[in-house]
Amino acid sequence: MGDLSQALAYARQSVELTDRSGDSFERMGSRSRLANALHQAGRLSDAEAGFREAEELQKERQPQFPLLYLFQGFLYCDLLLSQGNVLGARREGQSAPKSGQSQRND
Repeated sequence: MGDLSQALAYARQSVELTDRSGDSFERMGSRSRLANALHQAGRLSDAEAGFREAEELQKERQPQFPLLYLFQGFLYCDLLLSQGNVLGARREGQSAPKSGQSQRND
């Protein structure tokens, strides 16, 4: 709702809680949401590092789909496009699983 400091606080708390849970899908998602909040706050290098961390978790979770996809992929592409990185966004956008492939692998 526009309160970036509160969004960042909630996103950081989400990362802490999902780390405790051990759920790899939620850990990846919480990092993507934190990275998006950092992007919206103008902290682009921190946001990019957060998305790379989320992508590493994605790669561990589903090696057959090593890049972020669906909503997390959209958020990462939004960051890349805001930086003028069209090729990076295109690479990310082409990583989505095809219809009928499992998206949650845990």
